[in-house]
Amino acid sequence: MSAVADLAFVRARSEASARFVSENSERISWLCHRMSERFLDGGRLLAFESTAQERSDVRHVAVDARAPGGIREGKPVYDRR
Repeated sequence: MSAVADLAFVRARSEASARFVSENSERISWLCHRMSERFLDGGRLLAFESTAQERSDVRHVAVDARAPGGIREGKPVYDRR
């Protein structure tokens, strides 16, 4: 793929992602809240992968689930509003 085609693909994917989040923001927020409640009650997240892209996604989800407020100075920052 050429650099121009790569850029067009990235732009299209970014626009599709932004549109999806915008159109589904209330549901995503509700689902995140429910997941947070379950994690606080001792729930666990099991994520499986089979490709390099999926491994990257699984690691990202695992970090976000463990440190929903982000990571600062190598330690999770919890946001329990």
